[in-house]
Amino acid sequence: MLKRIVLAAISLVMILSLISCSRKKDEMSSFLIVTAFKPYSLVVNQIAEKTCTTRELFSDATDLQKNKLSNKQMRLLNKARLIILNGNMEEKYKEQLVPFKDKIIYVSGTVNQVRVALNKDYPYYWLDGDLMMELARSVNMKLAEINVNYTATYEDRLKKMLEEYDNYLIELTKNKYSNTVKFDKELFFLQNYQDFHQLSNSASQINKNKSIGTDNKNDIKIDLWMNKDYKNIIDYYTKTFALLINQEK
Repeated sequence: MLKRIVLAAISLVMILSLISCSRKKDEMSSFLIVTAFKPYSLVVNQIAEKTCTTRELFSDATDLQKNKLSNKQMRLLNKARLIILNGNMEEKYKEQLVPFKDKIIYVSGTVNQVRVALNKDYPYYWLDGDLMMELARSVNMKLAEINVNYTATYEDRLKKMLEEYDNYLIELTKNKYSNTVKFDKELFFLQNYQDFHQLSNSASQINKNKSIGTDNKNDIKIDLWMNKDYKNIIDYYTKTFALLINQEK
């Protein structure tokens, strides 16, 4: 009799444990982070993979032409535990965003303010890898506040991400393209990044006098809005920089 009671108790504990795990899994899958654009989702996903889901508020700049956020966008923001927005690009929606102010991170306010102030007309901060690593650190801290049980996991993933980025930078310094390349204005942060890391020189013939932009009229087309698929933000940078060094004239 006692043996049956013990077995029944063990079975009950196992069932409750499974229910608890199931609830935890459901909790994790409902942990939503909304980002302004896909590039920021790539940064988040590299740290928070499998502990949350990410959705983008805007697909590209055309979505920002609307003067008001749609009901669908508002519902998305309402469900989010964390919202990562670009900054001044969402200025026209500031009144609609007031109810969510406590869960919003503005990229423009969490990264190097000197670089941010350089060009407010084309604030595509994700083109600057240094800024995105700063954002990754801020996101990591916020995730640890929201999901304490995964603090160590987030820290490990951030560390790995920063190491991958350091290795990427090392590879960049091995290649130089011509300093005569011409960047479109909207790629300001990409050009500034390349200049900051001294990735071009006058001796190189690679892509000499070529234009770099976001459409087919340019010699080299940059995937600004990430319409293609990338494993993570480092993969995006690697493939983008490859365009600048693999086409020798």
